[in-house]
Amino acid sequence: MIMHLQLLKNQKIDLEEEMIRGLTQIPWERVDVSFQKSRQRYIAHNTIQVKRYWLNSDGADVVFHIIDCFLL
Repeated sequence: MIMHLQLLKNQKIDLEEEMIRGLTQIPWERVDVSFQKSRQRYIAHNTIQVKRYWLNSDGADVVFHIIDCFLL
């Protein structure tokens, strides 16, 4: 059982490392977002992720903008 758990942990680490390697090979563009007039400005990362629409709805416009500008 311990060996099985260790194997799963190693597989997870390998997957995370592969994801990081892939992400470092693509170009990134910085996007500044201002929630200055929003009550959600102090939790900006959660707002952008729109984890709960009723709570983080101010971030929906950010998500739609990123989708509109996404290039493959």
